[in-house]
Amino acid sequence: MKAIANLKVSTKLVMSFCLLALITFAVGGLGVFNTLRLQEMDQELYTYQTLPLLELRVIHGSFEENRAYIRDIILEEDPAQIETHLKAIEQNRQKIDQALATFEQSLRTEEETLQFTYLDNVLENFDYHLDQVMELCRHGNKTFAYTVLAQDGPKLSANFSAAIDNLSLIKEQTGHEVAAANKARAESAFWQTIIFVLGAGVLAVVLGVTISRLISTPLSALAKAANEIASGNLVSQIPAKYRTAKDEIGQLGMVFQTMAENIRNLIHQVQESAGMVAASSEELNAGAGHAAEAGSQVAHAVSATADGAQIQVTALSETMATVENMAKVIEQIAANSTSATLIAEKAAQAAVQGSNKIDTVVVKMADIKQSVEHSALVVSELGTRSKEIDQIVSTISGLAAQTNLLALNAAIEAARAGEEGRGFSVVAEEVRKLAEQSQQAAKQIAVLIQSIQLDTQRAMTAMTEGTSEVQAGYAAVNEAGAAFADIASLVHTASDQIMEISAGVEGMSMNSHSMVNSVSKVEEISRQTSDQTQMVSAATQEQSSALTEIASSSGALAQLADQLQQAVSRFKIT
Repeated sequence: MKAIANLKVSTKLVMSFCLLALITFAVGGLGVFNTLRLQEMDQELYTYQTLPLLELRVIHGSFEENRAYIRDIILEEDPAQIETHLKAIEQNRQKIDQALATFEQSLRTEEETLQFTYLDNVLENFDYHLDQVMELCRHGNKTFAYTVLAQDGPKLSANFSAAIDNLSLIKEQTGHEVAAANKARAESAFWQTIIFVLGAGVLAVVLGVTISRLISTPLSALAKAANEIASGNLVSQIPAKYRTAKDEIGQLGMVFQTMAENIRNLIHQVQESAGMVAASSEELNAGAGHAAEAGSQVAHAVSATADGAQIQVTALSETMATVENMAKVIEQIAANSTSATLIAEKAAQAAVQGSNKIDTVVVKMADIKQSVEHSALVVSELGTRSKEIDQIVSTISGLAAQTNLLALNAAIEAARAGEEGRGFSVVAEEVRKLAEQSQQAAKQIAVLIQSIQLDTQRAMTAMTEGTSEVQAGYAAVNEAGAAFADIASLVHTASDQIMEISAGVEGMSMNSHSMVNSVSKVEEISRQTSDQTQMVSAATQEQSSALTEIASSSGALAQLADQLQQAVSRFKIT
């Protein structure tokens, strides 16, 4: 069974329907063989048992005619009439010789041979007696000829009748035996056909159920797994026995499992990237808060310039330290943004690989669909062959009907013969009965062929249902492909937005370095002169604007991270 399960789906279907076709041909061949055998036995009964009775009838009639002619010759005075009777006697002798030669070919048993030899001897004695009487008549001694005829004629006639009756009885008995054998042969052929058809039907049903389960069970498991993936459950596992099979379904199961694992890894990477982006956003917000606080301190220092240059220098020093911390935070955010960009690119590549796997699955499903359709064509061809066998059985039934008609004609001829054709009539009736039995057997075979055609139609229906299941699996794979396309689209969108964030963060990093330089210059200028307080105020305003941009960018980054997490949250990977 494991070896059959590892065969390709198309090979399984072709093997099953080839076996079904072989069974059909075997049933039809058995029926045709038995019918032809019965026809041959009926022909043998007619040739070796019925026709010889007709020859005996010819012999008997010619014998009686010669007896009558010899009496007429003795009584006749007209030479022309005597010559006519002599010619008739000679013609009857030829008929008897031809009938004996034909009858001799039908001898089959030792008893028949002995009785035929006895009949031949009786006819030779009768011919000798006939020649003797005719010779006496030619010499004008009709009185003595009549005496010879009266003495020997009854004995020869009795011996002849006994020989004819014995041969007729033997032929009738042999005919009855052959008829009984033919009947037994017909019954045996009928039951052989019944048993063979029942066995073939059981084998066909078992084969159909087995092949159907070998195909439908793994396809149902794959369809269930595809529905789980389409609903977002990426933890679902395809059973190992459906992934390790060597047929197309096993290959499809392996591709499904690989696809699910790739999608699960992709979603896991996206979740990790979203977490890193969220953490970076929080750090960015914290840095922006510190920077805002530092800016507030700078503004306070500028407004309190009158309190003294030393206080201003101290405030600027604190501002300088805060700005440096902010620059470090921004650099860290830039590094994290670069890492997020790389992860997004990997996610996009994984999405492309997953899409390719989906395309491979679609192609495999199309191959399975084509194999099922080809198997449906094979079943249709099997139905056509069954119809051809049905036509052959109809021809055989016609032959049996013709045999029945011949037997009826023979019975009519026997009835015309009267008591002498009684034995022939019995044999003809047996032939007619056997012909009717042959015709009934042909009809029964036709019914069995129709049953096989119905089984073939049921196989067609099963193939149609299998095609529907394959189409359902095909639709489920397409739905999984559509869901995966949505994932790939979201991953590409997130990748683009992360790249934009990375570019913004790099700009912020450059601005932070500029801000550090500006604060350093402000500190230096503040040490030189208090007149540069306006310049410090302007630098503080620039710092506030930069902090506002940082806060806005960090908010957008946090929003994108939330959207990405929401997009992948519907997938179950653990």
